[in-house]
Amino acid sequence: EDVTIMKEYVTAMEPVAACLDNLQAEEKAYMGMFLPSLFIMKLKLEKLQSDGNL
Repeated sequence: EDVTIMKEYVTAMEPVAACLDNLQAEEKAYMGMFLPSLFIMKLKLEKLQSDGNL
């Protein structure tokens, strides 16, 4: 059961971590990337939820 919870956590946090990595990049970190990055993260999380992976 604990392993299942950790796998679900890793799956759910992957889009969040990828979004934060993009926003922290010094070369391409500008305000125009903020909302699109959040929108993409939201879409990925919603897809995970609709697929039944969360």
